[in-house]
Amino acid sequence: MALTADKTLASSRASSGGGSRSGLFGKLAAWWDSDSQSGSTTRGKPGHPQSDPTVDDAVWPAARVELIQRLFGDGLVWPGGEAMVNRMFRALEQDSDLPLEKDSRVVELGAGLGGIGARLAQQTGATVTAFEDRMGLIDHGTAWIEKTGASVKLDRRELNDTGLRLGYADAVIARDSFMAVRRKKHLFDHVFHLLKPTGRLVFTDMFLTGDDPECPEVAVWSAMEPRPMHLLNPQTARDWLYEIGFTMPDFTDITDAYLAGIRDAFSQVGTILKEAGPDALTLQPLLVAEAEYWTRRSTLLESGEVRAFCVSAGVFQGGDVY
Repeated sequence: MALTADKTLASSRASSGGGSRSGLFGKLAAWWDSDSQSGSTTRGKPGHPQSDPTVDDAVWPAARVELIQRLFGDGLVWPGGEAMVNRMFRALEQDSDLPLEKDSRVVELGAGLGGIGARLAQQTGATVTAFEDRMGLIDHGTAWIEKTGASVKLDRRELNDTGLRLGYADAVIARDSFMAVRRKKHLFDHVFHLLKPTGRLVFTDMFLTGDDPECPEVAVWSAMEPRPMHLLNPQTARDWLYEIGFTMPDFTDITDAYLAGIRDAFSQVGTILKEAGPDALTLQPLLVAEAEYWTRRSTLLESGEVRAFCVSAGVFQGGDVY
């Protein structure tokens, strides 16, 4: 049976498609102007460091966690909603002789709140061991997973040092988390040795379209991220994965879906503010900061210097896993 995102865990409000880029700031600006004209006061302007919770990965207040799930889907901290989750699930099944089921073991790296792993566990019965290296998300994610009842354990570890034994996993998945790891080849090697001989790796990430990781667009964006980003071009990543022992990886361009996911998320701004009622004033700085953060990412993707890909590869059957 094909994997699909579990609708009991999340609504489809963050699915891809539709929307317009002007909507990202348009509704925020309209509300901001209306609030200013009414004489209300606010704490912090857009971009003010003290009002911007995206400037530090350690800063994940409960209000931000609630907001970002409202934008992207229950348990998710990335754009694209169920459509993007389902895309990863389909890649996980690609050319797989051993589909995930009860007693299968999956490792999720950079799990955020654990939303993808929870969906996978409930869909297949697999046990998911999830790792997140951002301290601010661990407690929120653990609490969210407990509410779902999914067979997922979320732990704080560096992604290239999980402490798991060799050949532990039937699959490894990751969503937009490898680009923050500097020693990428070491990470790929660690993932390879986590997998069984029949295992598969599926991850999404942003990749350079050229050879210069110091190009101005990427350098400026990386400097404004909560932590430095270390992007590869697809050919380098492909060569490293194959050299380590994976089959020739498949790179599927998901840039358009990624951008649509961002646009769709922020097309909900008016509804979110309206439903917030008296709390809209408190929500405003969080919403503006989040919109600025994702606008920087969408602008980089639209520049053409960077593209988003879903990458999948199996363990090369003719090789020596250990």
